[in-house]
Amino acid sequence: MIHIKDFTVIRSFKSRQNRVELVSDSTGRDLSVIKQFSDTKHCRLETALLGQLYAFGIHVPAIYKTDSRFIRMAYIDGPTLCDYLNEQELANAPVADDIVLSLAEQLDMLYSSPSFHERHLIREDVNLRNCLVLNKQVYLVDFESVRPGRIISDISGMIAFYLTYDPVFSDWKIAELRHIRLLIGNRYPINAASMTDELDHWLKILGERRKKNYLQDNAGSLALIREILAI
Repeated sequence: MIHIKDFTVIRSFKSRQNRVELVSDSTGRDLSVIKQFSDTKHCRLETALLGQLYAFGIHVPAIYKTDSRFIRMAYIDGPTLCDYLNEQELANAPVADDIVLSLAEQLDMLYSSPSFHERHLIREDVNLRNCLVLNKQVYLVDFESVRPGRIISDISGMIAFYLTYDPVFSDWKIAELRHIRLLIGNRYPINAASMTDELDHWLKILGERRKKNYLQDNAGSLALIREILAI
C-alpha cells in the first residue's frame, strides 16, 4: 500500500481530476511523484498505459509502486515545456533544435506504439505543461485524459496552447513556429488544411475557457500562421 503520510510532501502539481504531489522519503533525498486517483478504474488504466509506453522506450516516468488508487513514479527534475519556452522568449533566444526533434520523436513513438496505434488513442490534454525537459530531451507526463481520436487534433491543440500563452501570438512565437515547421516538416508531413481547421477549433475552445476571442483578435497573425503550416 502507498500512504502519503509515509512521505514528506514538497509541492503539489496542478491536475484537473486527481491529486499529484512531489514527495521525499524520510532522508529527504529520494524524490518521487505520487498521483492519487479519484477512482480505481482510471488508476488501473494509467498504470497499464505508463508501463506499456515505458517498455516501448518512450520517455515517460518509471513506475515504482502502485495500488488501487495511487501510482508512485519517478520524478523528472526539469522544467515544463511551457516554462522552457517562456524562458527562451524572455531571453529572445531560439528553441533548441535538440528539444524540437526530441518532442517530435517522442510524439511519433507515442502514436505508433501498440498502446496508442491499435486503439487510435490521442492524449487530448495537450497542455505543454504535460511535457518536461531534461538534458535537452522531452518527457511526456499525465495520461489521464487519453481517448480515441485523430492525431492532428493533438498536434493542433499543442500549437494552440503554444500560441496563446502570454504574450499571445507574439512575433517570437510566430518566428519560432516557422523555425519548428521547417525543422521537422520533411520528417513529419502536415496536412495544412486539416491542421488549420483543427487549430481554429482549439482556439475557439481555449477562447471560451479563458473568455477570449483568439480567432477575431488575432486574424492577421493567424493568416501568417496558416501560411507557415502550409510550407
